[in-house]
Amino acid sequence: MGGRILTVRDALSPLPIELGAEFVHGTPAELWSVIESARVPVMDVVGDNYFSDNGTLHKQKDRTAQFEKVYAVMREAPEQTFASFISNPRFDDETRQALTAYVEGVNAAAKEQISTSFVLETEANEIGRSYRLLRGYDGLIDFLWHGVDSRFAELRLNTEVRSVKWKPGHVEVSTSRGTFEGAQVVVTAPLGVLAADAIRVDPKPPALKLALEALEMGKAVRVVLRFRERFWEAEGRSDMSFLFSGDVVMPTWWTAYPARTPVITGWSAGPKTATLLGKTKAEVAQEAINALARVLGRSTSFLSERLEAVHYHDWQADLRSRGAYCFVKAGGIDVQRWFARPVDETLFFAGEATEWTGNAGTVHGAIASGVRVGRVLAGMER
Repeated sequence: MGGRILTVRDALSPLPIELGAEFVHGTPAELWSVIESARVPVMDVVGDNYFSDNGTLHKQKDRTAQFEKVYAVMREAPEQTFASFISNPRFDDETRQALTAYVEGVNAAAKEQISTSFVLETEANEIGRSYRLLRGYDGLIDFLWHGVDSRFAELRLNTEVRSVKWKPGHVEVSTSRGTFEGAQVVVTAPLGVLAADAIRVDPKPPALKLALEALEMGKAVRVVLRFRERFWEAEGRSDMSFLFSGDVVMPTWWTAYPARTPVITGWSAGPKTATLLGKTKAEVAQEAINALARVLGRSTSFLSERLEAVHYHDWQADLRSRGAYCFVKAGGIDVQRWFARPVDETLFFAGEATEWTGNAGTVHGAIASGVRVGRVLAGMER
């Protein structure tokens, strides 16, 4: 259960290791109502952000005002790819490079594909602070499931769905353990699974066809390294939260600060993943160590001697995911709204890819989509 939430326990790590969703972005009601009901302890993501210039680290300046000036221009410009927009000569090279790295890294997207309207939509949501769940994200999934009345729901694990054959008012779902029939079906499979036709929807509704053309599953690689010591805190950097760089392989790192653990997470997304995709865990780990050595100005042998554990999950190769999370390609900003609409009151799509209010790619976006479908099925909304 949990989709792209993947929490693992490491006996020598004081906090759970998150290999999928990790952060709670802001205070969305859909997620915080669960957090508060479950009485899950949360920790603010605080600390300073640093930037590595060829191994020399300094505190990163706040770029909010700089980026907002660009967004203001973007709001007045026609819909286009971010690459086309940011190539405008009115933007200086520093702004162009910084915002491109941010957009591609956050959205797991290539600048040549991602829609400027989608960028604006995601940035329009005021996040404020972010948080971590001290007991792990999977605790929310367990809480939600244990709150379901078993008289009205049955959970079938290890049951591979192969096809959904439907007509108005009737559905047949073919699986590895038989066929299930019903009047309606909710499909929450990730966009990557639907794009690969791993679950065949017959007939394929026009909204799904449009979604597969207009939306793209982003690529991201995350690797979590546990060391014997927190050597990244050297030279007065004990408050380091995020570490950014222009590294060609893994440009973003973050610690668990304010928790002091010898664990650091590397993040590569969008085009940066090109040299990592298809590699083994050992190969990805070595690339990550090399990248961290470059951004910290240390030798790879220094890091390797102190490395104790590597945690990694290949979401691109995961047949139940086939990617990280979705983004909208230029020209397709309205498609998510169509994708989210019921088809003949029989076929319903939910999941982060259907969340069209700027919250695609988030846990609270996925939950909100489920709430939306649930309310329609219950006759509370249309």
